[in-house]
Amino acid sequence: MTAKRVCLACRIRKMRCIRGTPRCVGCTESNIDKCLYVSTKKRGAGSTLGMGEACQRCRKRKRRCDAKQPCTACIRLDGGSECVYDQSRAMKRTRDRLPADAQHFLISFKYAPNPLNSLSPWASEDAGVSNFHVSSPESCGSGASPTQCSTSPYAPLEKPHVTDSNTSETADSSGPKKEPPGMQLVLFRGDSPEPPFQLEGKSTLSFSPLLRLPSIIPRPLHVPFSVMNPKHFQISDTTPSELDLSFRVAALRRFRLFGTHLTGPKQEAVIRAELTNTVVHPFFTHATAALGMHFRANISDTQDVVRLHAKHSQLAWEQIAEISKGNDASLKAQAYLQVATSSLYGRWFDFCRQYLTRACIALNAAKLRFIPTTGRPPELTEDVFEKFAILSQNIYLENYLFLAVDGVEPKMTTRIENEFQHELQQIYPQLFETCPLTMRTQAILLVKGVILMMSLCSADGAGLGRWKQICDEAVARLREYSETLLRNIPLFTEIGDTHGAEIVQNSCVGCLAHLSVLCDLIGRLEPNFKPRMDTVCDWSLERLGTLTKEMSFDEYTYLDLLLKISWERSLAVFDSRIQYLSHEESTSLRRHRTAVSEAWSDFKAKLPNESPLTITAHLTFVDGRQEGSSYPNFMLASERWTYGL
Repeated sequence: MTAKRVCLACRIRKMRCIRGTPRCVGCTESNIDKCLYVSTKKRGAGSTLGMGEACQRCRKRKRRCDAKQPCTACIRLDGGSECVYDQSRAMKRTRDRLPADAQHFLISFKYAPNPLNSLSPWASEDAGVSNFHVSSPESCGSGASPTQCSTSPYAPLEKPHVTDSNTSETADSSGPKKEPPGMQLVLFRGDSPEPPFQLEGKSTLSFSPLLRLPSIIPRPLHVPFSVMNPKHFQISDTTPSELDLSFRVAALRRFRLFGTHLTGPKQEAVIRAELTNTVVHPFFTHATAALGMHFRANISDTQDVVRLHAKHSQLAWEQIAEISKGNDASLKAQAYLQVATSSLYGRWFDFCRQYLTRACIALNAAKLRFIPTTGRPPELTEDVFEKFAILSQNIYLENYLFLAVDGVEPKMTTRIENEFQHELQQIYPQLFETCPLTMRTQAILLVKGVILMMSLCSADGAGLGRWKQICDEAVARLREYSETLLRNIPLFTEIGDTHGAEIVQNSCVGCLAHLSVLCDLIGRLEPNFKPRMDTVCDWSLERLGTLTKEMSFDEYTYLDLLLKISWERSLAVFDSRIQYLSHEESTSLRRHRTAVSEAWSDFKAKLPNESPLTITAHLTFVDGRQEGSSYPNFMLASERWTYGL
């Protein structure tokens, strides 16, 4: 394509970029300085939008922007400080309107060497990849566009030189030809003609989100399973390992996504403190701080937020480039999964789709290395297997949830259910035999497996009958581990190790809480299991009540996070699947969803009265007992949860 030809994407859009920058994704990828295509419906060739005219997008909607800042379309088309379309003709429909406090966070950006000049609150909704910078709109004058700012930070950015010299099949999602045997890749549906992210040669690292918004996702999604780090249950080793996501990072992600009850300097101070105190692997620190950051936060000093976002974004992508060059398939899979999950929060579905595929490919490579046909390889330590097994479950769950919320009918998720069933029945027993595991590791894997099975309940009402063995095993292992922790708490206290006693106590509380809800839920979904499950549930609740009397507020916050990560994800999957079933077909699924909701609500009701969790229990499930409550209502109710920071 020559420099004077118009790219296909621009011809399809039938629009024209008035300036050379920002450019649409097609022009950017084709090195075209300006999109030359002109819509001929209402304008002649070569015409431009005057400063006193409304942009075509606003004219089509028959409304004007009355926000403090102009809408992104008017900014991109030099429409002045506000859309000048006659307000008297405005329509009541405001679904597409971009709120003033959210303009700065629905952003697509281009990677740049300078962290403070790589992003801007000026975002283009339909211009694709754009060059953005950080500069206060007020400093440029009330009626100035980004290109007219006197501080001139809006000059075109240079392309960064980020290379990937080792582009193996673990970092390539071109097709099934390079796929290692043993697992089928999930085929996602897509509507993007070009991959939204490139990591070959010296190509520019850039987002190009299409920002298509399914009606069932009115808000960013919940915190992923991957932040429920098994190291929270660690007794002796408290040093974060390479793949660890600490509790601070998990709390920070949840706070950013749902902690809208704090505003202004107080919220910003909490975020700064958490960023400063977080000590984990650099990639996960920066990726967490950048990609899943502030899409719905309500912070006064937006420029500071953008600068923080820019800084951590650059560092995160540098880490991605380094990780992709290495040979650690598990680390690659974890990195790709983290990027995909963060993209899912931002509703960048094409980006999420690509990196879920990359994570699956890297996971296959890890399986070939760490799962031998006979014997146990010397490098397969417990720590390595634990990372791999947890990672495997996370990838399956993220794939399933992505398909569920992306508008795919339930029958399209059968492949993932079959793959995970194969994982439980064949791979796990083999690993248990070749790699002796501690009670902690076995309990965590089994509990997560049961939780995931509940999320994968079929709409035909099959229930948990076919999972009887693993359900019993999970409950037995978790109770055994809880009893061991209970016996160890006095031992740490006797020797004066306060820190060790707190770690053991927190681990025990997490195990007892999971055991209580798990037994209650299994009994509700499978009546034949109910008598013995009720016995274990009563036992765990009694000991949990004794322990929680000594707990501080921060520890309750940890317990809240640990449980909500598991059960809200199950509810979200149920609700999203119900959307695509008729009333007759979804009867059993609605029953399962109601059982999950009631189990979680009843568990909170059984906590001690002084528990901070009981204060906000009615806020979380304000509509939880309504059979088949809609996914948007559930999400809105969940966002009213007071996080407690």
